[in-house]
Order: sequence, then C-alpha cells, then structure tokens
Amino acid sequence: MLRDLIKWALPVLLLSACGKELSVDSTDPGYSGNGGGGSTNGGLLTKVVAASSIDTSTTEYTYDVNKRLIKETYLSTSGSLGGMQASYEFRIYRNSAGIITKYTYLTSELAGSGLDSLVYEARYNSANARYTAIVSYAYETGFDPEVYDSTVFVYNTGGKITKSDTYVNAFGTFEKISSNDFTYDASGNLGTNTQAVDNGTGVVPFMKLGFSYDGKKAAITLPYLDAVALNNLSYSNSQNVLKTNITVYSGGAPQSFEVASTYKYNSNNQPSSANLVSQNGIQTATYFYK
Repeated sequence: MLRDLIKWALPVLLLSACGKELSVDSTDPGYSGNGGGGSTNGGLLTKVVAASSIDTSTTEYTYDVNKRLIKETYLSTSGSLGGMQASYEFRIYRNSAGIITKYTYLTSELAGSGLDSLVYEARYNSANARYTAIVSYAYETGFDPEVYDSTVFVYNTGGKITKSDTYVNAFGTFEKISSNDFTYDASGNLGTNTQAVDNGTGVVPFMKLGFSYDGKKAAITLPYLDAVALNNLSYSNSQNVLKTNITVYSGGAPQSFEVASTYKYNSNNQPSSANLVSQNGIQTATYFYK
C-alpha cells in the first residue's frame, strides 16, 4: 500500500497522475484559468513550479544523454504533502540497453521512521519484452533489506496493462491488499483507473478515476514500458488531462466530484502554464523546458 500512496502523491508530474490538494490523494490535474508562462519552448520538461495560497512546490526532472528520465526531485515550502513528506528524491536506474532495473525513493520522512530508503526492482521478461512485476524493499539502518510488497501486471493482446495486483509481505506471507484496473482512450492515454483496496475483510472497490484530454502535447511523456516499470501508467500519456472525474466508494454511498484544467501552451504545443481547480482550492503551475 505504501508504494500506491507514494505514487499517487507525486506532484504535478504529468498533471495527470495525482496530487496533494485532493483529500483522496488521487489526481493532480484540475485547473481553470490562465497563468504565467515557462521559460523555454523545448521538448524536455525540466521543472514545474506549482503555487497555491498555502504552498509553493518545485519538481525538477533530470535526464541522461539519451534524454531518458533518470531523476525527479520535489520540494514543498509548506512542510506537508497531503499529510506526507514535503520533499523527496526519486532516482531511476537503467542497464546498458536502457531497461529500467530499479528505482529508489528517498526522503527525510523515511529516516524519521528508521528507514534509509525504499527500493523498487523492476522484473523484466526479455523473451516477451515486457515488465512482469515490481518488487519493493525497505532498507533499515543496520539490517538486511526486507521485501515490502510486490505488484504483478496483466497485459492485453495489444501489450497494454489492464490490471495490476499488489501483495504485501505480512510476516513472511504475501497477502493481496490492492488492485487497479485500467482502460485507455483512442489516443492511448489512460482512460480510467479503478482502484480496490483491502478493508480488512477483502479487497473491495475504493475509487474510480476517469480522464479526458486536451489534444495537445503532454508536458512529459515516457515510453509506455517505462511507465509500466515505474508503476504509474499516466507517465505515458501523450496529451494533458482536462478533466478528472472521481468517484469514491468507501464510507457509505459513492461520492463523485470533478477536477478541471486549463492551460496556456508554448510554440511546441506543450503547456507553459496552467490553473488547476479542485474542491480544495486553486493551484497555478508554470512549466520549464530545454
């Protein structure tokens, strides 16, 4: 479950993943209005600065010589990220063929809980040219790493992930604690994500996210298999989210709400700025490229 929380807390990364301003920690896009523009019109996103009435955050992206994402860092001035850590470093490791072998997550909050880092190993099947699972390890000072959880993937005949199941290590026995079902739109963007979590009696529906897009070039788009390896399919979106429809099933009758987005674009048809509006307020974002 920890990996899912971290993944959905990543700020403004694609403006389609999820974000801190939503109480359900589910989705980041949601803006309405106009904002100032970023500094360049190049294709590689290097930085996003997001501001609200209570917080300013900066997310920076680093690439290798082949323009592949290898690091993301985040810093918030508020001291809180949806009740979680206010800063992190997310580092991606690849082999000589460019295949992602692992990624690490480091933050001061982990140190406060006695952990050095969280490490995620991507299991790649070269015969099928696809990732089959992500296994996470918790590194505690003075102890050997311990397997924390494992997420396994189910593909359709077109090579797209339709389902992922996550199992947690419960004293040596792996128990299923969550699942995600995915659909895609005609452009290959993530269309819906239906999440289920363990409520103590079994894995039951928790939330459904539905996305619509603007038809413009996304601020950042990773190859689909990279998105699979990083266990965040929204990384592969080729367009920017305009609306996110969210239905929450936990806690009685389903509750639905919408997050809306508008953007200004640079000459490369990528966002230069955005205003995001949700039930928790307004946030503006500025994008920088190279």
